[in-house]
Amino acid sequence: MANSIQILKEISQLIFLVENSSIQKTDKLKLIKVLFVLKLKLIELLEKELKMEGSEGLKIKSQSDNRSFGVGVNMAKSSDESIKLSNKQDLIIQFIKDKSRPVSPNELLSLGIAGRSLRRYIKSLIDGKKIKIEKSGRNHFYSLA
Repeated sequence: MANSIQILKEISQLIFLVENSSIQKTDKLKLIKVLFVLKLKLIELLEKELKMEGSEGLKIKSQSDNRSFGVGVNMAKSSDESIKLSNKQDLIIQFIKDKSRPVSPNELLSLGIAGRSLRRYIKSLIDGKKIKIEKSGRNHFYSLA
């Protein structure tokens, strides 16, 4: 598990290095998309591993909904929610976190989500107060709330 977390960190560093490189923009976007897919697959693998460890380990009650979770699964929920990227909204939030600056709509299109769907996900995230809009003249950017 420690190796998997180290691999996640290295993938994040690779994404950062690719963003700051002098590679052509289209190639850069393709590389970033591939790295995000790798990161998602590794996270899914980690979640499965945690669920398997949790089912073998001690059972504890979740305080939120009184369901029984394994120790590993509950620890993953309480620690930085970055491990769970189960849907596209989480992918958008993770992308904004990784950038650590306001993100333009064009940058979000590099995630491979279609325009109308992207607008729908962003609107629901804004309504849920997870992200906010920052305006600069005619342009607008998204950042974490």
